[in-house]
Amino acid sequence: MEERCLLLCQVRLITPIVEDSNMYEITCEGQEYLDRKLDVENRPTPSPQALQG
Repeated sequence: MEERCLLLCQVRLITPIVEDSNMYEITCEGQEYLDRKLDVENRPTPSPQALQG
């Protein structure tokens, strides 16, 4: 679950509530995505390799 959250943070769909926190909140862009109003074709693709450090 933590890796999934980090990937969603990379594409700015969620953000930590407090820096270095395990609690996240959805961003405006994340809500637009859920409402199907955000075109993800032009969004960056999350990179699992970036999580490895």
